[in-house]
Amino acid sequence: MFGKLARETAIYGIAQSIGAALAFLTLSVLTRVIDINTYGIIALITTYTAMLPLIFGLSLDTSITRYYQDESYPENILLQVIAKWYIIYGVIILSSFCLVASAWSIATQQSANQLILIILLVIGGFLGQIVLFYQTLARMRHEALSYLFISVTGSLVSAVCTIVLVLMEPSVLNYFLGWFLGIIAALLP
Repeated sequence: MFGKLARETAIYGIAQSIGAALAFLTLSVLTRVIDINTYGIIALITTYTAMLPLIFGLSLDTSITRYYQDESYPENILLQVIAKWYIIYGVIILSSFCLVASAWSIATQQSANQLILIILLVIGGFLGQIVLFYQTLARMRHEALSYLFISVTGSLVSAVCTIVLVLMEPSVLNYFLGWFLGIIAALLP
């Protein structure tokens, strides 16, 4: 029992560490390539998206996972509740992305690339919720290696695509296109 707990904890920790290390390496490349204004826009959007789970989520999705191993709660009911939460949360994220992106687009009077960026943010935010659902499911089922694979695949593809796209043309759109491709890669397994 203790050995399994230690093994799963180590795997979850490794998954989080790899994601953080890749984000740090991506940041070191981005700060050399992207100008201050563009980086400020990226930082503003990513800070906003990082705060959303704290404001709206409150980790309610993980609070229900404690009932997963309880025999009196059917698995399909719990999965439906968690899936519904992620859908509702995804709609909240979609709405807030639309508001922020629209306000930013109006304030900066940008071109058609803004529309593409807004679409990427909206779809990426919603697909990110699906990735989180699969990560939560893997964690509840004690499938630590599946969790690791989903996390590392998404982080690695996101980091590589972001760096390549930004090196080709330093822009906010290319940054978030790399992020979007990472989310798609995490959904594929």
